[in-house]
Amino acid sequence: MPGPDSCSVVTNVLAELGWDEAYAVPIANKENKVLLRKLDELHQRIHQRSNEYTTECEKVKQLRDHMQAVRQEIDNTAALCEMRDKNIHDEEHQQKILQREHGKMETELEKISSLYKDVRERKTRLENLLFIKKSDLDKVVQSTKEDKKGIEEWIKKIEEREEDMMILKKYIRQDDSKIKELDLEIGRLTDKLREKKAKLNNIYTKTQTDRLALDQACEETRTAYTERDNLIRQWEHVINRMRQRDEELRNFAQRLNGMRLAIDGQEVALRDRKDFLRTQKEITAEAERRLVETMNGIARQKLELTESETRHQNFLSELETLKRTVDKMSGDLESMRTKISQIKKEKLQKTTKLEALRQQLGDLKERFSYVSQGKLTVQQLANETDAQLSAQESNYEALTKQLQQLRDTRFKVIQNFEDTKGKSKLLEQQVEGARASLRMLNAKLVKLDMHLLRQQEVIYKEDFHIQQMERRISRMRGEQNEEEKTVLEKEVQGLSTDLEDRTKMATALMNELTSLKSEVYRVKKEVHVLQERSGHVENRLKTSELEVEIATREKAKMEVVLQQLLVERNLMRLQVRRLQGIYQKHATKVFDLETAKQELELVVKERRQEINLHQQMLLSEHRIASEENCQLRVEAQTRRSKIDKLIKRYEILTSLMAAPGEEEARTQTYYLIRAAQEKEELQQKGDKLDMETRQAEQELVALENTLAVMNGCNQVFHVSYSKLPENSEELKLGKELQEEQRVLSIKSRYDMVRINELRQLVQNLTDEIIAIGRDIEPYSTQIEELTQELDRKNKDLVAQKERLSRAQIRLKKAIIKTEAEQPDHLDVIRPDIQVRILKEYVERLTCDILNCVKSDDLIFEQAHALLAASGLSYPRISIQRSRRGSRFSSGHSHVTTPSIARSPASSGSVTPIEISRVPSARSIDASFRAMQDSTISGMDSPTRSEMSNMPHTPTTIDLSSQATLPGDSKTGTKPQPSKPGSGKVPF
Repeated sequence: MPGPDSCSVVTNVLAELGWDEAYAVPIANKENKVLLRKLDELHQRIHQRSNEYTTECEKVKQLRDHMQAVRQEIDNTAALCEMRDKNIHDEEHQQKILQREHGKMETELEKISSLYKDVRERKTRLENLLFIKKSDLDKVVQSTKEDKKGIEEWIKKIEEREEDMMILKKYIRQDDSKIKELDLEIGRLTDKLREKKAKLNNIYTKTQTDRLALDQACEETRTAYTERDNLIRQWEHVINRMRQRDEELRNFAQRLNGMRLAIDGQEVALRDRKDFLRTQKEITAEAERRLVETMNGIARQKLELTESETRHQNFLSELETLKRTVDKMSGDLESMRTKISQIKKEKLQKTTKLEALRQQLGDLKERFSYVSQGKLTVQQLANETDAQLSAQESNYEALTKQLQQLRDTRFKVIQNFEDTKGKSKLLEQQVEGARASLRMLNAKLVKLDMHLLRQQEVIYKEDFHIQQMERRISRMRGEQNEEEKTVLEKEVQGLSTDLEDRTKMATALMNELTSLKSEVYRVKKEVHVLQERSGHVENRLKTSELEVEIATREKAKMEVVLQQLLVERNLMRLQVRRLQGIYQKHATKVFDLETAKQELELVVKERRQEINLHQQMLLSEHRIASEENCQLRVEAQTRRSKIDKLIKRYEILTSLMAAPGEEEARTQTYYLIRAAQEKEELQQKGDKLDMETRQAEQELVALENTLAVMNGCNQVFHVSYSKLPENSEELKLGKELQEEQRVLSIKSRYDMVRINELRQLVQNLTDEIIAIGRDIEPYSTQIEELTQELDRKNKDLVAQKERLSRAQIRLKKAIIKTEAEQPDHLDVIRPDIQVRILKEYVERLTCDILNCVKSDDLIFEQAHALLAASGLSYPRISIQRSRRGSRFSSGHSHVTTPSIARSPASSGSVTPIEISRVPSARSIDASFRAMQDSTISGMDSPTRSEMSNMPHTPTTIDLSSQATLPGDSKTGTKPQPSKPGSGKVPF
C-alpha cells in the first residue's frame, strides 16, 4: 500500500497539471508498485552487499596479517631446518673424517703387519742359523766323544811306541816354524771371527734384555694402570655408596626431626582445634542453611528449565504449523497465477473486440462523411440518424453492460490479489517473527544450559565444601588423631630400625674397606715378588712368545675396536637415516603447509576477482536499472502528453457526436488496454530481475561456502601454528630428538677420545717399530759383513781343499818313490811321525778340556792334579787367565794370544796355545786312525782311498807339502832297524 507522503506528492503534481477530477487519477499500478518495491529491495541489497564487501575486505586484511604471521613462522621453521641440515652436514663430515682416519689406520696396520712379517722372517733366518750352529756343535761333541775312545787306545799304543814318538818329534821340530806361521794367520782370522761373534752375541743379548725389560716395564705399567683404575673404581664405588648412605642417613635424620616437629605441631594444632571446634560448628550450621537455600534455588531453576523446554517444544510445533500454512499459501499463489494467466487470455479476447469496435467506428465515420457530403433530404437523414442512434444506443448499452461486468470481475480479481498479497506478507512477517523468536529461544536455551552448568558446578563445589567441612569436623572431634599417631609412631620405629641397619652396614663396609686395603697391599707385594721371580726365570723363547702373544692381543684388541667402531658407525648411520626420515616428514609437512598457503592465496585472489566482477556487475545493473527507470519516466511523461492530446481530441469528437457519459467509459477502456500492455512489459522485466536476484543469491551462497572453507583453513592454520600442549606427541618427539642428539654428541666425543687414544697407540707402535728397525739395522749390517766373511772363508776353504788334494797327490807320489828307492828308511820314520801326531792330539784335547772346565775353579784344580799324577804333558793355563776368559762368551773361550813362545825344555813338543789355534785336529786324528788301521791290515790301497776321502785342513796341507822327508834329501841317513811288530804305515 502507498504511504501518505506519496499520495500528497501525487495530488500536488495533478494540481499543477490541471487534472480534471472527473477523470481517474493516473496512479501507478500494483505491478509498478511491486517493481518499485523490488527496486528499493535491490537498493537495500546493494547497501548490504557494500557492507558485506567492507567486511570481506576486513577479513582479507586479517587473512593477510595471518599469512604474514604464517610466513614468519615458515621462515623460522626453514631456519631451523637449515640449522638441522648444517648439523647433519657436520655429522656427515665428521663421519667422513672418521672413515679417512679408519683407512689410514688400516694402511698403518698393514704396514705394521708387513714389518712384523719381515721381523719374523729375519728372526726365522737367525733361528735357522742358530740351529745350524747348534747342529755343528752337536756334531763336534759327538766327534769328541768318539775321540775319547780313540785316545784311550792311542795311550795304550803310545806306551808301546815311545821310541817312534821320539823320532817323530825330531821331524816335528823342523816343521813347527812353518806351521806356527800358518797357525798365527789362522789364529788372527779366528780371533777376528770370534771377537765379531762375541760382539754380535753381546749386542743380541743386550737387545733381548732391553726388549725383555721394556716388555716387563710395559706389562708392569699396564698392570699398575689396571690395578690403579680398579682401585680408583672401587674407591669411587665405595665413596659413592658412603655418600649415598650419608645422604640417606641425613634424609632419615631430617625426616625424624620433621616427624618430631610435625608431632609437636599436631599436638599444638589439636589444642587449637579443640578451641576452634566451637566456631567451626557455628560456621557449619550457617553453611548447612546456605546449602538448603542453594538446593531450593537449584530446584527452582530445574522447574524453570522444564518450563523452557515445554515452551521450546510448543514453539517448534507452532513453527511446523506456520510452515504448513506457508506451503498452503504457496499453493494459493500458484492458483492465483493461473487465474491471472486466464485473465490475460480474456484481455486478449477483449482487445480483439475493441479492434472490431474501432472498425465499426471507422465505418460510422465514413457514413458520416458521406451524409455530410451527400444531398439527402432531411427526413432521410433523420431516419438514417434515428436508425444509427438506435443501433449505437443498443451497442452502447451492450458495451456498458460488458464494461460493468468487466469492472466487477476486475475489481474482484484485484481484491482477491490484494487479499492474497496481504496474506502472503502477513505470513512472511509471521515466518520472520517465528524465526526471530526461534533465534531468541535458542539463545535463551544456550543461556539456560550455561546457567544450568554453572549451577551444577556450584552444587559440586558446595558438595566438595561440605565434605571438606565434614572432614574438618571429624578431625576437630579427634576421630583420626589416634590413627595418625599410630602411623607416625610406626614410621618413627621403621626409620629408627633403618638407621640402625644403615649404621651397621657402614661399620661393616669400613671393616671391609680396611681388609681390602690390606689385601691390596699384600697382593701388590706378592705381585712384585712374582714379577721379580718371573723376570729371573723367563728365557729368550718365552720372551719371543710373549711378544707374539702381545702382538696377537693387540691385533685382537684392534680388531675388536674396529668392530666396535663399525657397529657404532652402523648405529650412527641408522640414527642419521631415522633423523633424515623425521626431517623428510617435517619437510613434507612444511611443503604441505606451503602448498595449502599457496592454494589459499589463489582462492583469495579468485574470490577477490569474483567479488570485483560481482561488484562491477551489480554497479552495471544498478546503472541499467536507473537508466531504465529514467526511460520509463520519460516514456510515462510522453505517454501522458499523448494521452492528454488524445483525450482532448476525443473530447472534441465526443462533444460533437456523443453524450458526456460516454466519454468516461471510452477513457477507461483505453486506460485498461494501456495498463494491461504496460503490466505485461513490467512483468517481463520483473521476471528478469527475479532471475538476476536468484543468481545473486546463488553467488552469495557460493561466497558463504568459500568463506566457510577459508575459516576452516584458517582454523587449521591457527591450530597447526599455535602453541602445542605439554602432552602432545610432537613435543615428545622433539624431546626424544634432543635426547638422541645429546646421546649422539656424547658418543661422538667418546669416539673422538677413543680415536685419539688409538692414534696415540698407533704412534707408539710406529715409534717402537722405528726403534726396532734402528736396532736391527746394525745387526743386519753385521750379518751382511759376517755373510761376506763367511763367503770369503768358504772360498779360502775351497782353495785350501784344492791345494790339499794337490799335496796329497804329491805325497802319494813321494811315498811311492821312497818305497821304491828306500823301503827300510820309511819304516824307521813312520813311528816317529805317529808319536808326534798323537802327542799333538793329546795336548790339544787336554787344552780343550781345561778350557771347558776353567769356569769352575775346583774342577780346574782337580784336573791339574789328575794330569800331574798321570804324567801327561798339559798346558800351564793360570786361573786368572780362565777368569779373564770367562768374561767373554762361550764361543770366544778358546781364543788365546799368539805371542807366547815355546819352552826350550818341551823336548820338541808343540805348545798347547799353538795347538789350540790349529782347527784341523780332526783331520790329523782321522789320518792317524787310518794309518793305525793300515798297520793292522797291512794293505796300502784302502789307506790311500781313506787319505783321499779324509777331511782336509791347512795343517794337513802344510805337513804334506812342506815337510822335508829323508828320502828327498841328497845326504841320506842310515836306516835304523824297526822294532818287531811295527808294520808299514802308509803316509
